[in-house]
Amino acid sequence: MNSIITGNGNKLEAYSNSIEKMPDLAQGSRFSSRIERRYSEEIKSLTVLGIDPFDFEEVFSHLMQNHPIDVSLRVLRQLSLHQLLIEDCVGSKPVEEVMQVISDLADFTLLKASEHVNKELEKVYGRPCNAAHEHSDIAIIAMGKLGAKELNVSSDVDLVYVYDEDGNTRSDSPEGKQVISNQEYYLKWAKGMQKQIGEVTEHGFVFRIDLALRPFGNSSASAISIGSLEDYFQKTARAWERFAWLKARIITYPNQPVKALNRKIYTAVEAYVFRPYVDYQLLESLREIHQKIQIQSEKNKEAHDLKLGRGGIREIEFGVQLFQVVQGGARAELRTRSTFKAIQYLQKYKLLSFEQAKNWEVAYRYLRTVEHRVQYLDDQQTHKLPQVIEDQIWIARTMGYAQVEHFIDDLDAICSFVQREFDQLLFKQGSSGDEKLAPVGEISMVTRSEEGIDEFMVTSRELMESMNDPVSLRNERGEANHDSHQVKLITSKWAKALGMVNQEVLTSSTTSNQLEQKRKWLIQLMNNCLVELKKGEIKAQDVTYWFEWMDTVLKRDNYLTLQVEHPVVQKSIIQLMSASSWCRRYLKYYPSVIEQLVNIKVSEERFNAEDFHDVLNQRQKTHSRNLGEEDEELVLKMLRREHHARLFKILIADLNEQLSIEEVSDDLSALADAVLSVCIEWIWKKIKGDQPLEKPPLAIIGYGKLGSKELGYGSDLDLVLLYDEEALESTEKITLLARKLISWVTIKTSDGDLYEIDNALRPNGSSGLLVSSFAAYEKYQKQLDLNSAWTWEHQALTRARFCFGSEALRKRFEQVRKDVLSVKREEEELKEDVFEMRSKLWASQKSKMGLLNGKFSPGGMVDVEFVVQYLILSKSNMYLELTENIGNIALLKLAEDRGLIPSGLGDESANAYRHLRKKQHLASLEETNLILQDGDLAHTEVVKKLWLQFFKPYW
Repeated sequence: MNSIITGNGNKLEAYSNSIEKMPDLAQGSRFSSRIERRYSEEIKSLTVLGIDPFDFEEVFSHLMQNHPIDVSLRVLRQLSLHQLLIEDCVGSKPVEEVMQVISDLADFTLLKASEHVNKELEKVYGRPCNAAHEHSDIAIIAMGKLGAKELNVSSDVDLVYVYDEDGNTRSDSPEGKQVISNQEYYLKWAKGMQKQIGEVTEHGFVFRIDLALRPFGNSSASAISIGSLEDYFQKTARAWERFAWLKARIITYPNQPVKALNRKIYTAVEAYVFRPYVDYQLLESLREIHQKIQIQSEKNKEAHDLKLGRGGIREIEFGVQLFQVVQGGARAELRTRSTFKAIQYLQKYKLLSFEQAKNWEVAYRYLRTVEHRVQYLDDQQTHKLPQVIEDQIWIARTMGYAQVEHFIDDLDAICSFVQREFDQLLFKQGSSGDEKLAPVGEISMVTRSEEGIDEFMVTSRELMESMNDPVSLRNERGEANHDSHQVKLITSKWAKALGMVNQEVLTSSTTSNQLEQKRKWLIQLMNNCLVELKKGEIKAQDVTYWFEWMDTVLKRDNYLTLQVEHPVVQKSIIQLMSASSWCRRYLKYYPSVIEQLVNIKVSEERFNAEDFHDVLNQRQKTHSRNLGEEDEELVLKMLRREHHARLFKILIADLNEQLSIEEVSDDLSALADAVLSVCIEWIWKKIKGDQPLEKPPLAIIGYGKLGSKELGYGSDLDLVLLYDEEALESTEKITLLARKLISWVTIKTSDGDLYEIDNALRPNGSSGLLVSSFAAYEKYQKQLDLNSAWTWEHQALTRARFCFGSEALRKRFEQVRKDVLSVKREEEELKEDVFEMRSKLWASQKSKMGLLNGKFSPGGMVDVEFVVQYLILSKSNMYLELTENIGNIALLKLAEDRGLIPSGLGDESANAYRHLRKKQHLASLEETNLILQDGDLAHTEVVKKLWLQFFKPYW
């Protein structure tokens, strides 16, 4: 990695190893010296000085033998921090581990204090219960750095206390106890927690408790109900609070089952923090927060403020959280509380470059390490570099510097880098797609004024006049890219869009401010259209298609703001509208896929099945981590959204002619394989019960277009499902797996479906079993009894491909396939069967064909496919390589090489087939039949010539 530090040549990566660290480095801390003097007897009496949760328990139990709990908790904290200082400053403990230790200590002490306070309160009031006399519970929600387990060594802890239900206390013991409401109980509990943890005594404090992040801040009760929290999120919470709640974590003992209250809280928090899409509407609020951070940072120039100063810790954290909150709704894998993990995910999913992510991570690690050194001096909650030179020298030495000047230079370089990166985050894209910097005070798109509505109406009239002016809509080359009819259409659709927005003011949920904002968004978007029309980059017809699409999304502000923030995305959408009718329909059904256009470089990459698995598995883990259970509806939503996004990326690359027709089909087939694989893995985990097999003994065989890797947009999946009869005592689980697989893939939800599935090619067709055993399948294909496969089923087998299952099952299937295809057949009988099948197919199709059809008509694609299938079935006994599933084009060339097709004809036929496939692909994008033109007839003549090499005419 290139160092982000410039100037003195020091390498940031080596800062902790540049000089030999000495044991006396810890002695520079006044806090350390104070602890050694004050608690020398306790230190001597302890047998454990490590710092992990197990050591906390042992040390705490030891201290409790001689001290009350409040003293024990405070001394535990002092001894642990002292030990941590030594391991950090002398042993170069990684900053991630330092933060983890202090966070684990906070969790431990808070839980111990809570247990104690509850016991004391229950002695007087009994246990809090709901109306059904069931025990009520309270959750300690860690916010901020404690929530992320990134606490600094002298930090306060941001907490929110939430209890489940209102009610009263109750006791099962015969002795009388005072009955109070649950809220009164938990308010007393909160006071008890402050006394045990936050109150300063002769032994100091455990942690300073800050409850200011609770709903309504310090003006509200210190403990609130889950109902109040949900109501606050829905009605009152502000944009910046989404950042605070992003880090929310309920403190529990390790491996404790997830409580019902915890599930309710996490469900409410996720619904509030993350919208089910990429939330570009949030960007305006973020710009305001960004401006406030800059203004506040300017006040901290007199000293190196590691947290609040320009280029400080908060700017890195805000930058990371910005990506998480905006993108996390659509990408659940970004919903980690850890800053380090979030940076890694941002790089993995191409939201940060590799170099950017590494530099952010290094800068964050460096600043957090310096912050700890500053706080080790006196155990003070400060983030400013001390002005005393002796303290600076000690900090520099613990950071690995021989000279303090080099340390200051590197710190300045780090802060300058962070400041530059932070200021880039909320740049606004210009209509050209280039990023332009605007002063923060001038960035806001909407300026509220009394003249706002009048200004809007004037601008609207000017736009409509310019659209009706033929001269103004000529492009820069003087060419007209429209006609009068199209201009009238645009004008009418523009007026309709304005009318729809004006109508929204009648609804209770739309304020006048929101209405004016949406009007201005529309003006900006229409202005963008006029600019691109003038350039000749788009056509008027494209704009009418775009307006038709906008009709379906106009009430979803996020799609408007996404286009406003990224004019290049709006332009891409308009251009896609003209690309094909299938594309227009796809965008109408699945508008969320336009989010992929923001980072167009991602669409330049080929589909990667491993990445598809990783993303979905990470999202599934993220959703189930807090809830302790899997929500099937949510799983289906995730599958569909990611499938639609990946298919859209393939479509973009296809329309941009970045992929050949074979590569498009390969990627679409790989996507289908990956969807089936993920579904089976997740379903099996859910239903396998006590089955010892981690993976199901199931194989999926793809037939037809999936099997030959010629899948197109909207193609069905022809599947045959087989199970390993030797691995199962009962087929009950495997049948359930098959049924749920088909249900998951085909069921239509609000997010659409995935594929239509056709399993009629299984043994005995629709009357056969849904899942066949391998043994029965092999017997059927090899025609070993009266119930056996027909010739056309062996033709279908030539295109069959193993799509999912274990390596052992794959080998078993491929051996069966080779054995069946390579058996010696009576050629004349085979030829007659194939000819008869082709004749029947043409007879059923020709009445439907008004014109020459490139797929079914003589000389069409089906002729090539039947010839290849005939060659495989008739010649594989001599040329086993013909059984390889390498596609029709490669098989034609192979057959020519083996002398089965006259020299040159195999290559010509392959080129003709490729041409017809491409034409069919384009026709499918326009959702029309493949009707051949005069220029295509030379290719059909080649195919007819190929057919007549083996068969008589059927036409």
